[in-house]
Amino acid sequence: MTPARITALAVDVDGTLLDPMHRIRPAVRDAVARLTVAGVPVILASARFPGAMRAIQDELGLLGEPLVGCQGAVAGRWAGDAFVATHEWAIPGPATTAVLALAWSAGLPVSRFGAHHWHVAADDPMARQEADIVGCEPLVVDDIAAVEEPAGKLTVMAPAGREEELAGIAARLPGSVAGTISRRDYLEIVAAGVTKATALVVVLEDLGLAPSGLAAAGDGANDIAMLEGAELRIGMGHGPAALQAVADWVVPSNRDDGLAVAVDRLFAEGLVG
Repeated sequence: MTPARITALAVDVDGTLLDPMHRIRPAVRDAVARLTVAGVPVILASARFPGAMRAIQDELGLLGEPLVGCQGAVAGRWAGDAFVATHEWAIPGPATTAVLALAWSAGLPVSRFGAHHWHVAADDPMARQEADIVGCEPLVVDDIAAVEEPAGKLTVMAPAGREEELAGIAARLPGSVAGTISRRDYLEIVAAGVTKATALVVVLEDLGLAPSGLAAAGDGANDIAMLEGAELRIGMGHGPAALQAVADWVVPSNRDDGLAVAVDRLFAEGLVG
């Protein structure tokens, strides 16, 4: 059911806000600005860790506004050059150890993400690919298992030709975590029960907003829970069938300014403004 008014919009980053080249298209930038002028908070909700979201918020004029990172494991906001985590849901230590062991037994690299840092091993063959996508560099360490910062998210990455191995690892994860294959070469793992939707609940509470006014837009399997937790569910046209099945609106792809189309429709139908 479409709500009477939209009081906040939660937006996935890669594949929704950004185009296939990981850029913000002018129409999308203008759409976000229209919402901001109308007093509607735009909450970025991403699998990225906060350090890989700062430049995006800055470009959109949202720096200092709340965000959800690490697939829902972190919520907070930037205060100058420092990220202030207001809520964290870390993977339990024993589960972190178990996931690392599973990946390493298969010879696959793991990226470790927290509220403040992204750690990789020196011999990680996938770190460069991720750095180029998110536009920031990881911290290289000798022993990822010894990192003291709690792991909000662990990502097992499969080099070309080994992507099908991720499903086997996902099936063997301990029960205290949950894994989603967000793209065919990334298995993203967070504590069980943690999703973008669960983080958005507390972000909305912090803003003094009711969940009944939330719209959410996403494009991937890892966005389904977020859409299900929203009153107005917006699926991108290039998203999988499972995502489109839960969407109230299916808009064009991120190649075709789908998010801007959705915002235009919000104004046209009197849901904001």
